[in-house]
Amino acid sequence: MKGGKDMKRIYNFEENDETYVIFLEETEVYTINKDNLKVDGTKFYETFFSEYSIGDSIELKKGNSVKNSNKLSIAVYDTISKLLNEIIQKIDEEKED
Repeated sequence: MKGGKDMKRIYNFEENDETYVIFLEETEVYTINKDNLKVDGTKFYETFFSEYSIGDSIELKKGNSVKNSNKLSIAVYDTISKLLNEIIQKIDEEKED
């Protein structure tokens, strides 16, 4: 993990007809196929935490393509956001020990 001191990364969660897509700036960094909603844990960890350091922060913002009326899209967004926060918490706890 090799982030910078107190580095903040802001990701955007978007959707299209076939996938949920997470962008860092304008770059697509992670996709989830709507047909099966599978998350590849290894790729997920590598995408978000390969350069993470204690003190860094990760924020996931809901993009304009995600409508509040679409309950499945909101549930996927909430789940990914929660997963990111739980991993950050675990990493921070392990470093304290």
